[in-house]
Amino acid sequence: MYGYSVEEMLNFEPYGFLKLIDSEFLELVKEQATKKQLGQKDAITNYEARGVKKTGEKFWVENFSKTINYNGKTADFVTNIDITERKRAEQKLKESEEKFRTIAEQSLIGIGIVQDDIIKYVNKGLADMFGYSVEEMTKWPSLKFQKTIHPDDRDFVLEQVRKKQLGLEDYLREYQFRGVKKTGEIIWIDNFTQSITYEGKPADLVTLVDITKTKKAEQELIKLDNMKTDLIRRTSHELKTPLVSIKGFADLLFELHSDKLEDFVVDTILEIKQGCSRLETLISDILKTAELEFGSVQLHKTEENLSFLIKLCITELRGFSELRKHVINLKLLDNWVGFFEKEQIHQVISNILSNAIKYTPPYGTIEIESKFTGDFVIVSIKDNGIGLTQAEQNSIFTQFGKIERFGLGYDIISEGSGLGLYN
Repeated sequence: MYGYSVEEMLNFEPYGFLKLIDSEFLELVKEQATKKQLGQKDAITNYEARGVKKTGEKFWVENFSKTINYNGKTADFVTNIDITERKRAEQKLKESEEKFRTIAEQSLIGIGIVQDDIIKYVNKGLADMFGYSVEEMTKWPSLKFQKTIHPDDRDFVLEQVRKKQLGLEDYLREYQFRGVKKTGEIIWIDNFTQSITYEGKPADLVTLVDITKTKKAEQELIKLDNMKTDLIRRTSHELKTPLVSIKGFADLLFELHSDKLEDFVVDTILEIKQGCSRLETLISDILKTAELEFGSVQLHKTEENLSFLIKLCITELRGFSELRKHVINLKLLDNWVGFFEKEQIHQVISNILSNAIKYTPPYGTIEIESKFTGDFVIVSIKDNGIGLTQAEQNSIFTQFGKIERFGLGYDIISEGSGLGLYN
């Protein structure tokens, strides 16, 4: 330990052992040795000091001494243990704790340590968050901290605490709950929990963030979004009433008087009818969007022939595809029948096929395929059109997510509401 041989140490002069002690601790060792020799009761029999090796290297020693009888005389039986590594670990721990405390005390985030359901430490940020002083919170008895949790959220929070203490894997490390300040004011808290060892025992390091302003902003946005959706739905319904009248009169004029009217007037009536159809489609898309946002869409699944439905969509859009001089190739399952929402699937296929026709330049090729993949039937629509950029891929299924390629020389049709694929 000290770098000497046994013979060297046995040949030390009286009090020669003192050279084994660092000068900083020399007086302590001398004092305790003298007290023991005099038989004083206040002599310390166990203490820590720095020792000095033969090389001059210093290290930490824990000293134990006991008075014994040796060869008929009173003597000290001394035991030394090298505790250098323990001291280094203690120093590192002390430095780490000091760093933690410095950061915690300067942080606006609430930081606390809970052990055995008792608050062992809170920083000023956490105390201020709930309107208490640090002294108040650290004096609370077991589970007193639960008064800072809203009664409606208390069982949930305590359940997460219980699961964590039992070592269950399904506990939540991060969650939100409503807190209650000393004044009774309710606030929203984002909670993060991490297991640590504190003073040699398991504990929870808790980090709390006041998200009240964020929550209020979210609730206000939801309220405004609901108002917007309701306004769209009401407006769309109001638009349908005059549209029905316009379309009805246009149909009546065409049926009763088309043979008596000039070609210009007939063409105008047909344009009015086409405009009404486009407006009906737009209103339908808007209403479906409102239903989606309100969560009022209900699926009514029935037994349907998917191959027939795909062919129906093609038939309905044949005039459009022929106008664009496209070729549509089919690779369909032979009369596959399954349970699905016919109207919704019809809308999805029609929307994607319509986009393929619009965004593929004339004389293009569109391929529609249905096939089994595991327990699913996959319907794919592939074309050799202009393709999608990464940004367009990210936005195409959002509200008003349209492809815009104006001024690039493509012979495509980009008209539409941008709601079809969102619905």
